[in-house]
Amino acid sequence: MSGFADQLNLMWQLRELDARVFAAVSRAALAARETANAASAEAAARKKLDDAKARLRDLERRERDTEVEINALQKRLGQLEDTVNSATSDAIRKQAADALAKERAGLDALENTGLGLLDEIEKAKAAVTAAEAAHKTATDRVAAAKAAQDGHQAAAAATQQEVAGPRGQLAAAMQEELLHAYESARSRHPDSPICGIKDSFCEGCSGELTMHHATRARARNEVIRCPHCTRIHDSR
Repeated sequence: MSGFADQLNLMWQLRELDARVFAAVSRAALAARETANAASAEAAARKKLDDAKARLRDLERRERDTEVEINALQKRLGQLEDTVNSATSDAIRKQAADALAKERAGLDALENTGLGLLDEIEKAKAAVTAAEAAHKTATDRVAAAKAAQDGHQAAAAATQQEVAGPRGQLAAAMQEELLHAYESARSRHPDSPICGIKDSFCEGCSGELTMHHATRARARNEVIRCPHCTRIHDSR
C-alpha cells in the first residue's frame, strides 16, 4: 500500500473520531433547541394563565361594583316607598311612584347583570384552573428538557475529551498538506469530510460523477474532491 493510501486511511480514522464528536455535539444542540422550545411554550402558557387570572379579577371587581350599586339602589327604593306611603298630596305620590317604577326597572337590570357576571366568573375560574394545569405541564416539560440538555452536554464534553488524545496522534501522523485538505473539507461537512463513491455517485451528496473521476479516486494517489460538495473522495 502506498504512503498516500496510508494517509487516506488515517483520514478515515479521523473521520470516525470526528463523527463521534459531531453526533454527540449535535445531540446536545438538539436538546438545547428542545429546551428553548419548551421555554417558549412555558412563556406562552404563563401569559395565558396571567390573562385568565386578570380576566377573573376584572369580573370579580365588576361583580362587587354591581353589588354595591344594587345595595345603594335598594336603599333608594326603600326611601321612595316611604315617600309614596307618606305623601301628603297626589302629585308628590305620583312623582315618587314614577321614580320608584324607574328605579325598580334599574334594579332588575342590575340584578340580571350581576347574575350574568356570576356565570362569567364561574367560567373564568374554570379557565384559570385549566390554564394552571397547562402551565404546570409546560413547566415540567422545561425541567425535563433542561435535564436532558445537561446530560447531552456532559456526554458531548466527555466524548470530546475522550477523542482528543487519539485524534491528536492521528493528526500528527498525517502530512500537513493532507491534514489541511481534510480540515478544509470538515469545515463544510463536519460529519463526513471524506466519503466513498457508489455506482458513480458521491455517497455524501449523491452528485453524479464521471468514470474518470471514479478511476482517479480508486487509484488512491492524490486528493480527489467531489465537484459538487467538495468532500474528499476515496475508494478503500
